Amino acid sequence: MSYRYHQPLSIFRELQNELLPLMGWNADAALVPEKAWAPKVDIKEETTEFIVFADIPGVDPKEIEIDMDGNTLTVKGERTTIKETKEKEKNYYRIERTSGKFYRQFTLPESVDASKITAKVKQGVLAIHLPKAIEGKHQRKITVVEED
Repeated sequence: MSYRYHQPLSIFRELQNELLPLMGWNADAALVPEKAWAPKVDIKEETTEFIVFADIPGVDPKEIEIDMDGNTLTVKGERTTIKETKEKEKNYYRIERTSGKFYRQFTLPESVDASKITAKVKQGVLAIHLPKAIEGKHQRKITVVEED
C-alpha cells in the first residue's frame, strides 16, 4: 500500500503557473509581491469632513505621496528596514517588521473638496483630512410642470 501526499491547492497553483505567463506576469512574483505591504486604514466620516487614518510607523513623511483624482484617493510610499540602512552589517536574529512600497486606493463620495485636503503625521499615524464640499453651492431646484 502506498501513500500519496494530498495537496488540495496544488491544482490552483498549476493553473496559476500556466495562466500568468500568458498575461505577461511572472508566477512567482504574483504569489508574493516583492517588498510590498499595506498599512491598516480607518476612514471616518464627520459632519464637515472625512478623515483617513493610516498606520505608517517608520515611514518618512517625505516618502508619502497623496493624490486625489476625481473621487479616488491614492496613498503610496515606502518604508525601509534596518537591513537596508547603515546597520546592515550587524547580526540580527529575527526581522519581522514589514518593509517596502505600499499603495492604497479608496473611492470617496464626490462631495470632497479636493482643494482643501490636508495631511499630518503624528506618532506613526497619518491623518488625511478631506473636507466636504459646501452643499447647495451648485445645486438648483427644478420644478416639474405637467404638459397639457
